Amino acid sequence: MKKLLLTALLCALSFTTARAAESAFDAAGTFVVAKAVKLGRGKAYKIQSGQSFGSQTEFQQEISCGDHCADCDKTTGKCRKCDNGWLLDNGICTICPEHASCDGSDVFSCDSYYVKDRGECVGVCAAKTCDTGYKPVAYANECRCEAERQPCKAGTYVNTSDGSCTPCPKGTYGTGTDAATCVSCPSGQTTASTGSTSMSACYTPSSDSGSSSSCDKCGPSPAGNYTSGRVCFLGSDAAYNAWVASGGCCYNVSCTTVTSGYVCKVDSSGKLIGYGCSKL
Repeated sequence: MKKLLLTALLCALSFTTARAAESAFDAAGTFVVAKAVKLGRGKAYKIQSGQSFGSQTEFQQEISCGDHCADCDKTTGKCRKCDNGWLLDNGICTICPEHASCDGSDVFSCDSYYVKDRGECVGVCAAKTCDTGYKPVAYANECRCEAERQPCKAGTYVNTSDGSCTPCPKGTYGTGTDAATCVSCPSGQTTASTGSTSMSACYTPSSDSGSSSSCDKCGPSPAGNYTSGRVCFLGSDAAYNAWVASGGCCYNVSCTTVTSGYVCKVDSSGKLIGYGCSKL
């Protein structure tokens, strides 16, 4: 009889415990915990899925992935996809390598004439060695050695047909390097020869020049350095030879007025020294 009573008591206690456990959940299925405090008063906490209580963090905080992240895992703070033009590197958005294209993933593609090398894009000619006076030039996926081009000096211009340096024609001059064209002298003026480097080389030809054998005779100015006034000279070896052959015809002699701040140098044969009058 006592055993029957004890068995019935245990069953009743189990049923009461189960009912109490059921009452620990509200209608939303949230577990309610009563935190006991002194004098029997307590405070109820609702614990959602993924949350903890007591000595642990009660709420999960979001973690930023930083700038330029298009798809962020806010639970870990790691980016899954970056903005276009940025490279994903171990969950972080980094600057796209030089000479490369990036689509926001962890893969980048190199521009033409460049290949991948240890996370960078390097030219296909990076390791190419050429002889002195030649340099490596990339063509698609091959590298060739080509002659290095020297800049065209003053008094010349770059010939667009072959890239060569061509002397400025008579009546023009060039002051800078790698000039595309030469500058024409003022109207009615010319230069003694090709390759003139400044406007001071421009002059007005002698008015008594002719082309017949019965020409007027005249000669160049005596040898010396002229900084003012009018000076006459033979512009080249060819002009000197023609002047001698003609017996001193004036049409082989050129004359000009010296520009202030310039000097015109005439040698002992009457020829102008240099490409023209030079600046003091």
